[in-house]
Order: sequence, then C-alpha cells, then structure tokens
Amino acid sequence: PRLAASIALGLADVHLGLGDPQAAVNDLLPLLDAPAADVAPEIYAGAWRRLAGARRRLGDYATALDNLQTARQALASPAVAGIALAPTEAGQPPATMAPMAEAAEREAWTIELNMAQVLFDMRGTQGQRARAQAEQVLRALDRRRYPELAAETRNLLGGMA
Repeated sequence: PRLAASIALGLADVHLGLGDPQAAVNDLLPLLDAPAADVAPEIYAGAWRRLAGARRRLGDYATALDNLQTARQALASPAVAGIALAPTEAGQPPATMAPMAEAAEREAWTIELNMAQVLFDMRGTQGQRARAQAEQVLRALDRRRYPELAAETRNLLGGMA
C-alpha cells in the first residue's frame, strides 16, 4: 500500500506540474478511498493536501478548504499529534527529529500554508483570514528547519501587500 500511495502522489504531482489538476484529482481519489490505516498519516494527509491543491486550481475553493481540514485531521491522530506545529524558541538550534516525525511536521506546516493560499485565492472577505493564517505560520515555523516553507510564506505575504 505504501508503494502504491507513493506512486499515486508522484503522478498527482506530475499532473499538477503539467497544469492538469483534473488528472491529479483522478490520481488521488482511489488512494483516498482506501482505508487511512493502510498508509502513514503524513502520506494520507499529503494526498488530501494535493487534492486540495488540485481543487484550488480548478477554482473549487470551498472543497479545497474542506480537503485541507481533512488533511489536518489525518495528522491529528495520537501517533503524530504531539509532534506537529510545535513552535521553536528564538536562537535555539533545531532539535534532531526522527524522520517520520519530521515528515509529519513538514506536512502539517505545508497544510497550514496551503490554507492561507486558498483563502488568499478566494479574494473578497477572506483576505484578512489569509493574512492572519500566513502570519501565524511564519511566526511559529522553524525557519532553519524549513527554510523553503518560510520563503513560500514570505512570498505569499508579499503578494498580499
């Protein structure tokens, strides 16, 4: 199941990269129809996040937000709940983390950033929510451990200015 999940995620990434979000949706739906216990929580959450990205590109923002909520819930299991979204103390070097824990934490931050991106794309009344979400991510994110996510968050905030 893990190999099949990795292949489905890879295909979805390729289709999203090629600008074919509907094909990405079609790649992900069979994986998401399978029992969640068959794959690691961060992989399952990543599939929901990618589905949200495809829905966002299709302009279906409400469904994208629902998909991101589902991704959050996938990481809220007792096995990963204590590791995700732990703010860091300024000036402290990043603590060493087990690879699975780091993957879950990275996925959790990516989901939070994607929430801000969807809210920003919704325009209108969601602008303040998008800014608040992005600022929360930037404040709490360990920028030394995840510099690429910090850069994406800063780029999003720059686009909001």
